[in-house]
Amino acid sequence: LDQFLGEGTPDEFFDDFFSGQVGLTLQNSSDIPACFVYISPSISDDWGEDWLGDDEVISPGDTMTFQLEPNQLVDIYTLDCNGDLLYEEYEIDLSSEDVLIILEPGP
Repeated sequence: LDQFLGEGTPDEFFDDFFSGQVGLTLQNSSDIPACFVYISPSISDDWGEDWLGDDEVISPGDTMTFQLEPNQLVDIYTLDCNGDLLYEEYEIDLSSEDVLIILEPGP
């Protein structure tokens, strides 16, 4: 890692790597784990791949931030571990500021 960082620190490296991107943060305030997260540009007809790793979940009370290109509209679709819908929203504006989405408890 030192050869990539030169004299810088790991924090400086990652700050530079993600500079120009905005964070889309999911905060799971529900009592159900989010096991699948799909984020795609609003202009796309395809959800694409799950943004969580094979063994990753967003447990109740946890948050996870995804780094995305700014100045676009995105759609998000989250499912629980059974494949049931937890949350979906369309045309989320990712201007130059980070976005927080709270997964609320169900009825």
